[in-house]
Amino acid sequence: LERIKNGAFSESAIAEIVMPNSVKHIEALAFSCCLYLKKVVFPENLDIAEVNIFDGSCSVREIYFPAKMEPTSFAKALSNSLP
Repeated sequence: LERIKNGAFSESAIAEIVMPNSVKHIEALAFSCCLYLKKVVFPENLDIAEVNIFDGSCSVREIYFPAKMEPTSFAKALSNSLP
């Protein structure tokens, strides 16, 4: 699994996601409207996180970024998504 497609987990009841290191690309809205999502662990090999990947998923409280990337690199990916 190298890419998580647009809306792949949209409106699912997942509470936590730990992405495998094989994921390099996350498309927009991949985790939109996941009302129960609390924790997200991005893979170390992530290269691209498109805009608004968590749109409408306001319950997210913990996010772990890859060590190689600054959290500010995810600003567009997280915009309009988190409280």
